[in-house]
Amino acid sequence: MHCPEAFSGLRVVQISDIHHGLFLPKAMLIEAVQQTNRLRADLVVLTGDFRHLFPAQISNPPRKILSRLRSR
Repeated sequence: MHCPEAFSGLRVVQISDIHHGLFLPKAMLIEAVQQTNRLRADLVVLTGDFRHLFPAQISNPPRKILSRLRSR
């Protein structure tokens, strides 16, 4: 199956299931954001679980770090 020509060359980065805190410490999340930004994606999509167990885990620093993501 082929994508329509309009999507040719489109660069999409997906970040999913970060589970910040338990499985992904702050330093690794910062590095993931930096690597994503270096890719100069047209679109960055955040999917999956941001936290592992507690709603407070998505507050800060994950929200602050993820807000640094950039796309065209």
